[in-house]
Amino acid sequence: MAAETPVVHLHVGAPKTGTTYLQHLLAANRESLAGAGVLFPGREWRDQVQAAQDVLGHDEGDPRIRAASAGAWERMAAEMLSHRGPAVLYSMEFLSFAGREQARRVLDSLRDAEVHVVLTVRDATRTLPAQWQTRVHNGGTETWPEYLAGAAAAIEEAGNRPRRRGADVPPVTRAFHAAQGIPRMLRVWGEALPAGRLHVVTVPGSGADPLLLWRRFAEAVGVDPSLCAQPPARDNASLGYASAELVRRLNVALDGVAVSDYNPTLKANLALKVLAARAREEPRIPLDRHTRELAATWNRRVVEAITTSGADVVGDLADLPQQIVGGAADDADVDPPAEAQVLDAAAVALDGLRRLVRRRVRRLRGLGTTLDVPPAARDKETPGADRWQSASDPVHAAVAELADLARVAIDLHNQVRERR
Repeated sequence: MAAETPVVHLHVGAPKTGTTYLQHLLAANRESLAGAGVLFPGREWRDQVQAAQDVLGHDEGDPRIRAASAGAWERMAAEMLSHRGPAVLYSMEFLSFAGREQARRVLDSLRDAEVHVVLTVRDATRTLPAQWQTRVHNGGTETWPEYLAGAAAAIEEAGNRPRRRGADVPPVTRAFHAAQGIPRMLRVWGEALPAGRLHVVTVPGSGADPLLLWRRFAEAVGVDPSLCAQPPARDNASLGYASAELVRRLNVALDGVAVSDYNPTLKANLALKVLAARAREEPRIPLDRHTRELAATWNRRVVEAITTSGADVVGDLADLPQQIVGGAADDADVDPPAEAQVLDAAAVALDGLRRLVRRRVRRLRGLGTTLDVPPAARDKETPGADRWQSASDPVHAAVAELADLARVAIDLHNQVRERR
C-alpha cells in the first residue's frame, strides 16, 4: 500500500564506509526495487551526485561543475517528494560534509516527507588508508606520512575546545574532520531530526560476507534485502601503495588542473581503471603501530559519540575495535614505496595514457577533425620500468613524461567537449 507521506532515507556517508558498494548495488537492482515501490532516484547515480553538489554549494571552484549541478537538488527533491511507495533511498556521501545550515536546508526542502538519515561507520584502521588514496585520486599531493600527521592532529585535537578554524587548520586536518568526523556528523544531523530518525550502520570487519553490509543497511531503511539479488556492476576500485604514490606525484606535476579536466583523465581513467587493475600486484598502503593506535583512539571516540547520540544502531559496535590490533610486523616505520615499484606502475600508466590519447583522437576524427596521433602516443615498444633508468632521477623522469601525455589527453578531451 502506498504511503500518504513520502518516506525518504538519506544515506549521507561517511566516505570510505561501503558507500560506493551500496550505491552500485542499489543501481544494479533499480528495477527490482522499483517493482516493490522503492525509489532509487535519478536516471543515474550522477544525478544524486550533482544534487548534493547543488544543495551544498560544492562546485570546487569549477564553473563546469557549477553549471552541471545548478537546479539539480530542486529536481531531485521534487522526484523524492512525489514518490508514494514504501521508501525512497538517496545515497551520496557528500552530504556528510554538511554543516548545520546546510543540513537544515536539505531537510527544509523535504519538509513534506518523513526523512530518516543513515550514517555508515567503519573501523578507522581501514578508513585511514582508504581516505588517503581517495584524496590522492582526487588531486591530493600529500604523502602517506604527511596525511597521517594531519589525521593525527585531527584526532588528538578532536576533544579539545576551542578547535582551530579557517586558515589555522592544515588542509589535511580539515579534510579529516570533513570526511571522517563521525561525531560532528551525528551532531549536525541528529540535532535537525526528530527522535528515532537517525540511524547508524556499522561496516563488518575484513573477511565478512559483502552482503552483510547490505543486509544491515536494508534493515535500517526497512527494505527487503532480497530485492538486491543482482551483484554490483563493478567493484569499488582501489590503488596499491606504489600506484597511489605515482598519482600523487603526477598531481604535483599537474598543479592547477581544473577538477572537470582532472576527473575524466586522471581519476576515472588512469587511477580507477588503468592503475587500479594492478592493485593486487602491489603492496598495500602500510600501517605502522602508531597508525593503529590512532585508529583505535578514533574508534573509541566514534563509539562514544554513537552511544550518546541516541541513534538507532544496526550492526555491532565491536566492528570498531577500541584496542590496537596487529602484530610485531606492524611496528616498522612507514617508508615510501620502492622506486622499482613506482616505475613499474609508471610503465603501465604510460601505456594506459597512450591508449586513451589514441581513443580520443579517433573520437575527434569521428566528429570531423583531421588530427594525427601525437608522437608521444604512437605505438612503440612495450615500455618497461627501465625506460627511465638513465635519468638522474628515474621517477621524476617518468612523472614528467606522464604529465606531458596527460596534458595532451586533457586537451583532446576538451576538444571533444567543444564539438559535441
